[in-house]
Amino acid sequence: MTFLLAFLTACSWASDSLAVLNFFVGEVQVRHDRGPWRKAELGRKLARGDWVRTGKESRAELLLPDSSVVRLGERTIFQLRSLKGTKRSTRLLRGRLWNNIRKLKAEYEVASPTAVAAVRGTVFRLSVFEDSTTTVWVYKGRVGVRPPPKPPWTRPGPRREVEGPKEIPPPVHEVGVERWRKIVAEILVREREMMTVRRDGSAEKRPFSPEEEVEEWVRWNRERDKILGLSR
Repeated sequence: MTFLLAFLTACSWASDSLAVLNFFVGEVQVRHDRGPWRKAELGRKLARGDWVRTGKESRAELLLPDSSVVRLGERTIFQLRSLKGTKRSTRLLRGRLWNNIRKLKAEYEVASPTAVAAVRGTVFRLSVFEDSTTTVWVYKGRVGVRPPPKPPWTRPGPRREVEGPKEIPPPVHEVGVERWRKIVAEILVREREMMTVRRDGSAEKRPFSPEEEVEEWVRWNRERDKILGLSR
């Protein structure tokens, strides 16, 4: 397979409402809202509603307006939903995402089919698998995980009282479907913790050790963060 390798150092190109395709390798396509998919171009500016899709053995890096960085692994489908104001809102339908988010006033969130992860500055990665199971790993800071507005396991029914945000303690804690539906507000996932939310609504939070990770995707993102001066 012939690879296209493109790189630009992180800079201040992104405006208040635009992200920039800062790096990509392999087969990467973009489209605006519901328009046709087109081959990616290095330095392309991406606006609200734009999608990015990566193929096999492909990756992409996006520079957000506040110089935060989001990276897509292979076979990933990702959308920029909103970049203005106090919220950066995105969507991950499938694949892998690495997020290095600056500690600014704006909130950043990623919505998947089964969970929404929201932060105000942190380093975390997120994977959405073929069955819509979502897993979040937190490397720095905290991530609040909550159900999406219309989670796949919900059905119409009577209204219920919803408790406030709760922190579920490690080492391992299973959250059943009914519990997940009643708690949340959100579950806090701290540094060196991971959380998995399954399609049926059950969830599990447990600790993990970043030092023991051997996955090439993780090593590559750490190296990219160093190159761009984003290691903390």
